[in-house]
Amino acid sequence: MNKLIASPARLGLGLVAVASLALATGCGDDDDSAEAPASAETSDASEESAPGSYEVVSDAAVASGYGEMLAAMTQLSADPSSADEAALEGVHETWESFEGTVKQNDSDAYLASEEALDSFLEAGADQDAAAMAAATAKMSETAATYLAAHPG
Repeated sequence: MNKLIASPARLGLGLVAVASLALATGCGDDDDSAEAPASAETSDASEESAPGSYEVVSDAAVASGYGEMLAAMTQLSADPSSADEAALEGVHETWESFEGTVKQNDSDAYLASEEALDSFLEAGADQDAAAMAAATAKMSETAATYLAAHPG
């Protein structure tokens, strides 16, 4: 029963987060100095994407987090029968420990990591070794690119 993993609600929340980020970015070009209601809307959008929404950690913590997450993903890919709900949630929690920094520093790496993680969690729920390995490879590639630009 891995309803928590890659559920429609989780995917919907991801889309809401991306839409909020797009809205917040798009609002920056508007001249709303004379319009009080528009300013209030801009403030609300800014609060949703404020740095406090996600924990921001050091580059060293991101490097460590990616390493820990990739090690767990690799181990689970090698033995898909061990990919139970607790193990998959552990991978997700590791990502949550540093995702705010990735999101802040590189939106492309953030989105690629989210996509790879979602694929991995879905494949893990199905205990699909090949799909888990493919998602792990995508995460590894994304991590390497991110860490080259933001070494820990």
